[in-house]
Amino acid sequence: MKRHAKLWALPIAAALALSVFVPVLASSPANSPDAPPAQSTPVPTRGLSIDDLAKTRSSGKLLVGVSADYPPYAFYNSDYKIDGFEPALIGDLAKRIGAKQADLNDFAFEGLLDALRLGQVDVAIAAISDTPARRELVDFTNVYYIGADAVLGPSDAISLTAEADLAGKRVGAQKGSVYATFLKEALVDKGLSKPTDVFLYSDITKGVADLKDGKLDYVMMDRLPARSFAASEDLTVVGENYSPQRFVMGVRKGSSLRGALNDALLRAQNDGAVAKLIETYLGLKSNQVEPIPPATPAPTPTPGPTATPAGPPPCVNGAAYVADLNLDDQNMTAPPIMQPGQTFRKGWRLRNSGNCNWRADFFLGFVFGNTPGAQMGGQPTAVGRTIAPGQTADIFVNLVAPGQPGTYQGFWQMNDSNGTPFGERVWVGIQVPNPNPPAPVPPTPVPGISFTANPTTINQGQCTTFNWNVQGVQGVWFFPAGQPYQNYGVPGVSSQQQCPQQTTTYYLRVQFNDGSVQQPSIVITVNPVAGGPVISQFTVDPSQISAGQCVTARWQVTGNVVRVAILSNGQVRWDGAPATGNWNDCPQSPGVVNYAIQAFASDGTAVQTSRDVSVSPAGAAPPVINSFTADEQTVAFGNLITLRWDVGGGATKVQINRNYRESVPLSINSSVLNGYTYDDTKSFFQPQQGTQNVGYVLTACNNQGQCVNRDIVVSVTVQNVR
Repeated sequence: MKRHAKLWALPIAAALALSVFVPVLASSPANSPDAPPAQSTPVPTRGLSIDDLAKTRSSGKLLVGVSADYPPYAFYNSDYKIDGFEPALIGDLAKRIGAKQADLNDFAFEGLLDALRLGQVDVAIAAISDTPARRELVDFTNVYYIGADAVLGPSDAISLTAEADLAGKRVGAQKGSVYATFLKEALVDKGLSKPTDVFLYSDITKGVADLKDGKLDYVMMDRLPARSFAASEDLTVVGENYSPQRFVMGVRKGSSLRGALNDALLRAQNDGAVAKLIETYLGLKSNQVEPIPPATPAPTPTPGPTATPAGPPPCVNGAAYVADLNLDDQNMTAPPIMQPGQTFRKGWRLRNSGNCNWRADFFLGFVFGNTPGAQMGGQPTAVGRTIAPGQTADIFVNLVAPGQPGTYQGFWQMNDSNGTPFGERVWVGIQVPNPNPPAPVPPTPVPGISFTANPTTINQGQCTTFNWNVQGVQGVWFFPAGQPYQNYGVPGVSSQQQCPQQTTTYYLRVQFNDGSVQQPSIVITVNPVAGGPVISQFTVDPSQISAGQCVTARWQVTGNVVRVAILSNGQVRWDGAPATGNWNDCPQSPGVVNYAIQAFASDGTAVQTSRDVSVSPAGAAPPVINSFTADEQTVAFGNLITLRWDVGGGATKVQINRNYRESVPLSINSSVLNGYTYDDTKSFFQPQQGTQNVGYVLTACNNQGQCVNRDIVVSVTVQNVR
């Protein structure tokens, strides 16, 4: 999952859960079993400068916090992207204040203002109402929309005439929302309803589901989402306008973004941009929108190095996504394939981005998904230990693939001991294939590339062999879907055996000398063995070592399994291994070591999967490319292209080639492992109206001749050429 979405980022819904599993915590002294509990000490927070505007313009990015579970304001669309009125609005405003893009981050609604104060985002927009209590925590912009509330009821419910009609009824609302406050103040505090009559939900769609199931009498929310649910869920709006809300954007106290956003919002309102977005996303004409009263002028803070904003309070919970530990779905462009009913584990690394400890009973819980099946039969998973500010926790959840074919995406978020959500959301995405797919279509041949596999349909536990022949190119990579191609460099002419446990797509990525890339694919269809064992996890880390160093294999086998064996290069190394375990091995000779696991059923049938480890000569650490970037992805003709790189591991030299019409080495000191260089487009680019791509390939090598590559592409635009 990634987790930052450039504008326009988009949505999802429904459910996902977990079976209880003790999480694996990232190794650090404070996480060791014998270490004392970490203390609640402040953690450095980024982006707390008052001059957030200058920082935004310098980086080109406006960091935005949204809560994408509230259509039509913010939601995940059918392309698994964050979409809606508010993402579109903040994307427009970001450009008006001098940013190139808005980076959207999905947070628990209750934790948005805390994310602001902790510096995870610079602005929050999520149908946030301006209230005195919230103004104590952050600054608000001018109003961008006035929303009316509504009460949703069953399809046969009669209309309500006053808020008193809600007295004594079971009413739901979103936790942390102004509607939750309204129900407390208007009903509970006045003695008209008992506290147990008010039901609060982190995800309002669950409240709607309970309303449909008869567990609630009414649900209170903003009018537009209520009308949307009424149309799609066979419900009815029974009352409106009990508590009109003024929607504003939140920024940090004293932030210079407030004035800039107010100016940009005024311009967008005056030139009709806001009205157009309201019509597009909310379906309202200008004469149907509540007029926004004139803003009360407020002094704009003067940024400067002497300004010292107030830091976050002593204890604020925060959670930040760090990485997917497995099953990377490539931002839902290549969700891993799981067979119907297959058990699997999904893991994420999360960082405590707040300034107080996570307690052992803090937990990762399901929020919503794109379909009801996205729940995948799981339950919330506790952190299990104290996690101090700045530390990370690796949390795995056990799931079961739904029985129906389709694409499933489920969202999870951290919760404190009281079940209050906070922090950045994470997701798991998978595909369940059709058990009776149409006959496979042979891959379309790509000129200059020979790429085959035999066979393309196997039973679980069998293997297939890939062959390819590509010559005279910059680089070749062979990798399965869901894995970063940079880790899978291969010779141009080679073969490789693969034993996938589920239907898997394999790619051969080819970087040609002119900078272009072709990536043919082959799908290996795997028929599951009924009632047999399932290898739900098998990893061997690290994948590149020097002779004498060690690797750790980890595995988990479920289903009908009576024997497990671990092998290296075809030799059994551990017969009778446990169904869940780990094993260390320290190869002494250079080469490629193939580690495999075999799981046997009671009838003798077996399944297996394997992983390769590259072993370098002793003392020869393999090269690693930590990063290779261009400052801008698009530049105008005549401007400089700035390249930056960071190479480590055992790398001793680097080379950068520019591929436009031919491959040209750039003039750099080959021993500069961390640096940058400029390339003037006038020196090589032939002016031609329009946009053309230029490829750059970074090659890092060690003294033993081992090399790795990484490529990037920059677009050069040429205008007004006569």
